[in-house]
Amino acid sequence: MNPANIRHELVAMGYSNSMTSFDQRLNVVGLGRYKALNKIWGHFALTDIETYRTIQGYVREDEKVTLSDDQKGILTSDNLDALLSGGTATGSAADVQALTATEPTRTEPAWNLLLVKLNGMDAARGAARLDSVFKKAKLPARALPWDKAVGVIGSLALLIRGALLGFVALLFVVAGIVIANTLAMSAMERVTEIGMMRAVGATRTFIARLMLSETAVLAAFFGGAGVLVGAILVFLTPLLGIQTGNDLLQMVYGGEVFHPLLRPQDLVACFFELSLVVGLASLYPMQLAASITPLDAIARE
Repeated sequence: MNPANIRHELVAMGYSNSMTSFDQRLNVVGLGRYKALNKIWGHFALTDIETYRTIQGYVREDEKVTLSDDQKGILTSDNLDALLSGGTATGSAADVQALTATEPTRTEPAWNLLLVKLNGMDAARGAARLDSVFKKAKLPARALPWDKAVGVIGSLALLIRGALLGFVALLFVVAGIVIANTLAMSAMERVTEIGMMRAVGATRTFIARLMLSETAVLAAFFGGAGVLVGAILVFLTPLLGIQTGNDLLQMVYGGEVFHPLLRPQDLVACFFELSLVVGLASLYPMQLAASITPLDAIARE
C-alpha cells in the first residue's frame, strides 16, 4: 500500500437517510492483515462497540436528552439556520447552550468481546453453559458459538463441511455396493462346496455365520490396515507444510496451512462406520449363501 494513500481518520456513515447525526469520525489507529481469510475480513474496519451502536442508531438510556418546550421551539427552521450560520437564535441563553453543548462522556465497559477456546467440548454446548452462568450471575453478557458469531462466513464453513461429509457418505454407499457384489460373487462361485456342506447336515444359520465370520475377518484385517495407513498420513501431512492463499481452501484447511487432526473419537467413528457398512453389505450375500441347497450343487456339476 502506498503510504501517501493512508488516511489518519475516516467517516463511518450512520444508518439514516434523513440526517447525519449518526455519522462518526474515527481515528485510524493502525492497519493489519489477517493470517487467514484476509481477502474477506480485510474489507471490514474494526471499531469499538459504542461507536458501532451509535452508527446503528442505538442510544443508551443515559444518553437520552429530554427537551423542554422552549428548547423544542429553538429547533425550528429559522432558529436552526441561525445556529448553523453562527447567528443568534431566539430563546433563553441556557436553552441555546444546552442544545450546542458537547455530547455526554461515555463510560466504556471493561470488555466488549471475549474469545473462548474450548477443549473437548462442543461449541454450542459450551455457549449454552456459559449463558446459564451469565444468567445466574445476572451479567449483561451473551455467549455465541463461533459459527453464529462470525455470521455468513460461519454458515459457509458449515456448508463446506456438510458437503464434504456428504461426499464421504456417498463413498461409503459405493463401498457397500462393491462389498456386497464381491461377497455375492464369492458365494455363487462356491455353490458346490456350500451345497455339499448342506448335504452333510450344515444348516442355513451355520452357512450364514460362516459367511459373516469370513467377511468380519477380512474387514478387520484390511479395514484396520486402511485406518492405520490413514492415521499415519494424517500424522505426516502437517510435516509437509501444505499452504494455500485461496479463501475457500483456507476455510477447508482451517487456516493457511493444512493441518488435519485425528482424535480418539475419530478412530472410534472410523471403526463404527466400517462395521456398519460391512454388516449391511453382508446381509444379501449371507441370505444368498444360506439359500443354496444340495440340489443346486448337483445341478452345477
